[in-house]
Amino acid sequence: MSPRSATAAVVVLVAVLAGCGLRGGGPVQEASPSSTIPPVTASAGEWAAMSAAPLEPRGGALPVWTGERLLLLGGYRYDEQQPPCPPAASCAAPQPTRFDDGAAWDPATGTWAHLVGPAGATSGSSQVGDRAVWSGESVFTRSQRTTPDLARGTLTRAAVDSGPALVYSDPVWTGDRLVTVGWDYGAAASGVDGQLVAQVLDPSTGGATAVPWPYGPPGAEGVRTAWTGREVVALVATHGASETSEGTWRVVAFGPAASTWRSVTDRADQPWDAAWDGQRVLVETPDRLTALDVATGGTSEVAPLPDHRLGDLQVSASGRLLLTGSPSYLLDEDDDGDARWLRVPEPPRAAVTTDSTVAWAGDDLVVWGGTQASEQDGGATRSTAEGWVWRGLGARVTAG
Repeated sequence: MSPRSATAAVVVLVAVLAGCGLRGGGPVQEASPSSTIPPVTASAGEWAAMSAAPLEPRGGALPVWTGERLLLLGGYRYDEQQPPCPPAASCAAPQPTRFDDGAAWDPATGTWAHLVGPAGATSGSSQVGDRAVWSGESVFTRSQRTTPDLARGTLTRAAVDSGPALVYSDPVWTGDRLVTVGWDYGAAASGVDGQLVAQVLDPSTGGATAVPWPYGPPGAEGVRTAWTGREVVALVATHGASETSEGTWRVVAFGPAASTWRSVTDRADQPWDAAWDGQRVLVETPDRLTALDVATGGTSEVAPLPDHRLGDLQVSASGRLLLTGSPSYLLDEDDDGDARWLRVPEPPRAAVTTDSTVAWAGDDLVVWGGTQASEQDGGATRSTAEGWVWRGLGARVTAG
């Protein structure tokens, strides 16, 4: 969806398939228990309450960093959801209220601007699990372009016809074009196998081109992408006679300048997420964080995951990596290449809040909104519009 990072909001969708070891990775180390991982040092700062956002309480707002402001778009709320249905009772599942407005937060001033779309407009950005990328003037999801006007406080939306609908895909902004790598089932010879393609959209003309990969049929679903500034690196799930009878992963790269593919390696670790930190592609596997050399296909281990914790990888404007979760962890590396995780203390009420938006606003870490369980109301849930910011966490060195 995948984040995807100083100029893009996010990086990849999350889905897990079987994988095989990647050469050069070294032995897997035991994960470090969370209780043994030190917190960021006191000199790194602390959480501070954000000013009130001009948004109704909600969870799942879509974050997009523009380079100057953090946009929160869409989201949803379950209206006064009651405690779990008693045994043997018949209870209707609550339906969420979806929101199509948004807000822009300015880290320099700590102020918000409300952004409202035309009456009756439908926003694809409020869909759960959607991802987005910033082009410099608009937000692109897989099927929609949203342009904010801060002076007028409006959102203008338009459908994006970039070719066939793809699955397991997220957009990447290359500077002048939108590239989406994913599976096209419309071109499949059967209803099972799809074709991996790179869809290239030129927003200035509206023209779109689909470029299939030149290798054997993937025969499986799953892709993680990371934009390096030159290529879209894709970790692709495959299986078939050209590989083995078991599911495997390979790494390919798509160069949008010439619309060409190249093979990086035909055997890769099972990836959960991937991100570009400005120097390398970092790949999160179920056991560890590795660095992928896109020139050779080799990897080196960076650090084992704490408690085998799986979460999204998000990169700050200064290249600091965050492993999101409860709690989240910040990767700390010294000049010799030694790395360790530092635990980020959770903001107030995080233990009883779900579906919060977690995002870098430049080098500031923001946690906003979500759904909270009410201790005074028998466990019923209420959405919140509370926000918390940790200033400069992504820029400063936190190791003691």
